[in-house]
Amino acid sequence: MKKSIIILSLFLCAATLKAQYNWVWQNPLPQGNSLVCVFFLDKNTGWAAGSKGMLLKSTDGGSSWSIQQTGMTKNLGKVHFINQNTGYILSDTSVYYKTTNGGNNWVFNTLGGNSVLKDIAFLDENTGFITGEKIVNDYGVIYKTTNAGVNWSSYTINSSVANLNRLDLLENGKAITGGGYGYFYYTTNNGTDWFRFGYETRKDFDYSDTTNGLSINGLGTIQKTTNGGVNWANCYSSSDTLTSIQMVSLTTAYCVGGNRILKTTNSGANWTIQNAGISGYFTKVFFVDSLNGWVSGYAGKMLRTSDGGNNWIAVSGGTINNLIFSSFSDANSGYICGTGSILKTTNGGNNWVQQWSLNGDLVLSVNFVNNNTGYAFQPGRLYKTTDGGSSWNFLSEVKISSTYFITYDFYKMHFLNESTGIIVGSLYRSMGSYSFREGSIYRTTNGGVNWVYQSNSIVLYYVDISFINENTGWIVGTSGGIIKTTNAGANWIGQPGPFTTVNYQNVSAADSNTVYITGYGNGLNTLLAKSTNGGFNWTGSLVSTDKNIRYIDFINRNTGWASGEKGLLYATTNGGTDWFYQPTPTNEHLYVNFLDEHTGWLVGNSGVILKTTSGIISGIKVIPSVTPASHMLYQNYPNPFNPITKIRFQLSEAGSVVIKVFDITGRDLSTLINDRLQPGTYETTFDGSKLSSGIYFYRINTGDFSQTKKMVLIR
Repeated sequence: MKKSIIILSLFLCAATLKAQYNWVWQNPLPQGNSLVCVFFLDKNTGWAAGSKGMLLKSTDGGSSWSIQQTGMTKNLGKVHFINQNTGYILSDTSVYYKTTNGGNNWVFNTLGGNSVLKDIAFLDENTGFITGEKIVNDYGVIYKTTNAGVNWSSYTINSSVANLNRLDLLENGKAITGGGYGYFYYTTNNGTDWFRFGYETRKDFDYSDTTNGLSINGLGTIQKTTNGGVNWANCYSSSDTLTSIQMVSLTTAYCVGGNRILKTTNSGANWTIQNAGISGYFTKVFFVDSLNGWVSGYAGKMLRTSDGGNNWIAVSGGTINNLIFSSFSDANSGYICGTGSILKTTNGGNNWVQQWSLNGDLVLSVNFVNNNTGYAFQPGRLYKTTDGGSSWNFLSEVKISSTYFITYDFYKMHFLNESTGIIVGSLYRSMGSYSFREGSIYRTTNGGVNWVYQSNSIVLYYVDISFINENTGWIVGTSGGIIKTTNAGANWIGQPGPFTTVNYQNVSAADSNTVYITGYGNGLNTLLAKSTNGGFNWTGSLVSTDKNIRYIDFINRNTGWASGEKGLLYATTNGGTDWFYQPTPTNEHLYVNFLDEHTGWLVGNSGVILKTTSGIISGIKVIPSVTPASHMLYQNYPNPFNPITKIRFQLSEAGSVVIKVFDITGRDLSTLINDRLQPGTYETTFDGSKLSSGIYFYRINTGDFSQTKKMVLIR
């Protein structure tokens, strides 16, 4: 092990981070991002942190939580507060944040670059440590400050088996760090020197004193040491993936992971499974004393106890099932379906009532033809309601008679009225060595009692359907397949689109002439096909170099949205010529549905339901291009400018991006971008109408890349 000490000066990137989201969480509540850390100062005041910059605060012992609008966009990790005002949060990069007003505002700082920060702890208001690893060589690194983070010294562990995930400050100047994979390291002089011992893979560990500790290894086994970590002995094995352990005292400890909360009262000799009351993947346990504790988890799960774990109370609510489809008849009434459930609202989503939980099968579509009559479709099975969804009754199976063995795939259902409905999908026929697949269309004219199969072998899969009225509609599928009907689905005619190898995912008909289709081709690109004459002719364009954009929704011929995986959302106001990135507060897979230019919903995995009444934010324009090979900040244009100029930049990989404008003295004037973006080329606009003539600077920070350029305003 080679010791190196480096004095690091912090690069202060933002005095205050500002939130940009115009979406409100409607489910789960208070929010649905996964939480990876929970920390309490006392039995009343605490914080929880997680993905996409999510930070929650409670002042009543965790009974209720409020979202702190910090503007952070990076995935957050360990949160640590010294007192009611001063706290720190680590991100999943070399960035950490600091607050001095209880979390209302946060300062953005970087440490060393090319490192991932894992754990943080403070001895007092001034002296603290951060541990992590170097990205380039996996070397462990320990940072120390003695002036509340103004400066940090670093201690590099020159070993590729020194992933320092965990830090435990003990008494009399002793501390232990380690975890992940590799060796443990300890200090006996408050971090001046560190010494190696042992070689164990640890997901987490905690000590009650300098000799007694418990840990979780990589296989979900709890181990115990009574000699400061020199030797470890197994004391519990779990089939669940254990993630967090805490010793409240020498005898009492808690451990969580998977669906389990474990407790020991005899120093780990025996463990009991506590009744959590809910299922969920638990990530972190934290007790502030022998009675008051909290557990965080995926999809916003949060539990609390005030009696030492005898009883756990869920303080988060709502379904966490994956949701895939939404339908709204007006600003108040709507339905959402997904895995094993149908949700209904009558007040614009302020409350959602689960109407149906028949079984765990996926509900592909829900479609109402009036206030009372609706249809729900699970793969191969149709259900009907005549009382607004209060009760659902099985109506029919969707299948065909054949001498072949048939495997069915279903994707979307749409009813034009109480009588006529259409279902699209694919089927696979086989008999002996003979087999083939074809796109499938099923049509009913008696309200779903019977279905007629319409064989169509143009493509292998039909995946989506859109009707503009009771007669005219389109179906799209793989290999550039587009078909149209003008007689309510009785007949279908193929339409040659602009792409023959694109797998279409979604179709949205704005009117009888204007139709949009999205799909992906060449393994990477999201492409948009557009027709302005009812599908007789089509033009194609590139939306994004990220194929994760899958779903579109146009409310008229000009205004539409495109959504997909990783929380992505784009919007256009000129019929798809230009697309603007729309920030969302989640990384989940999203489906978009807008009622008008202002009101819309996003639904997605892990029960996500988000609502906006603000419409489109036209801030970050997406520039169609191949995926860039490197990060770059371009010169603004025009330059000099008066008073509007455009700033273009490119990203070779996904990451959190901050672009700020400064005056010649270094004063922070404006935050143009503060969000997590996918690889691609983007453009934003700066308005200098409130500034005087002079020289200004704009700077981009994303990961370990930073670049500054000069621009000139002439009034």
